[in-house]
Amino acid sequence: MNAPVIHKNEKVFPFVDGDETIRVRVTKQPNNEYTAIDHDNYDYDSSVGWGLTELRAIADLFEKLPRAASEREERDDMAARFDHQRDLRKHGAV
Repeated sequence: MNAPVIHKNEKVFPFVDGDETIRVRVTKQPNNEYTAIDHDNYDYDSSVGWGLTELRAIADLFEKLPRAASEREERDDMAARFDHQRDLRKHGAV
């Protein structure tokens, strides 16, 4: 897979996740290790993946990111149902 090169030591790899495309920027550091960040949603609080290879840095980043959109939606739906049940118990409806 050929990734577009941004700068001499940086590449961007696209990963399709359902309807979403996650673009990961991989940078070779001066110590010959690699870092990976979410190219489109990067800020100073973002997760950073580290590794001795590009692939390991990307894998480390994905371990730190939320799972697929469907899993995030399922988690949010379960939390909403739990909150609803708790509210019903709190007000004596159940």
